[in-house]
Amino acid sequence: MTNRVEVSDHTREGVPAAWRQLARRAARAALGPAGKTVSVAFVDEDAVQELNRRYRGQDAPTDVLSFPLEEEDLWGEVLVCAPVARRQAAALGHSPEREVAFLVTHGVLHLLGFDHADPTQEVAMRERQREIMGKLELPR
Repeated sequence: MTNRVEVSDHTREGVPAAWRQLARRAARAALGPAGKTVSVAFVDEDAVQELNRRYRGQDAPTDVLSFPLEEEDLWGEVLVCAPVARRQAAALGHSPEREVAFLVTHGVLHLLGFDHADPTQEVAMRERQREIMGKLELPR
């Protein structure tokens, strides 16, 4: 089974086409052979802050949110906040492309059930992230 990844841009400034292509590659790599359809959307800070407040009780922008949907035509959605991704990349000293791939990977792994709040799962999640980023040729 093949995975289908829908990528959309809901930002005011727009994101580079390379980000959209990389988001698709990262999501497919993270999904593995799952045979699922996932949506990845790039959003601005106001949109992600509202969703973060509504669903997580945190009234602040965040880098990535994941929403499992498990509908017949859409298994889950990953929202990446483009401005936060840019700032984090600069703060961490790597490219925005690497940050976008990491955030998409991280979000999809949450859809697959990984939870870094659990210490055992955190180790497994970090290892899987490292493996996927290596396959994408974007190691740290």
